[in-house]
Amino acid sequence: MAWDEGLEGPAFAIAQTEDSPLRVMAGPGTGKSYAMKRRVARLLEEGNDPRRILAVTFTRTAAAELVKELRALDVEGCENIRAGTLHSFCFWLLSKEEVFGFLNRTARPLTTFLDRKILQFEGAPLLQDQNNLAG
Repeated sequence: MAWDEGLEGPAFAIAQTEDSPLRVMAGPGTGKSYAMKRRVARLLEEGNDPRRILAVTFTRTAAAELVKELRALDVEGCENIRAGTLHSFCFWLLSKEEVFGFLNRTARPLTTFLDRKILQFEGAPLLQDQNNLAG
């Protein structure tokens, strides 16, 4: 399917714009992820490097669905798109060795909370998000 097939209104405007970066703010169920998916399809069809495409959403549920849908685009390079939650992207970025060096910080292991059963309800999803974004 062509990126613009059946698109109209705000979804078409989102998918066709050359603005970068692009932020779309709207309520739940308004088609943000659908428009983002079609925008990514356009970018890939135009030959953009998929490693330079970042698709971010807020919830893990929406991110998991977005990753699944982006992989299913069946456009060359779709498997190399970085997609996930805003929090997982920030965590991934801040945990890069270059950032620690620049900030003169020392990395601390994240597994200590699992040993003590403290914050495990937040730790497991955080680690899963980071693994999904990095992979």
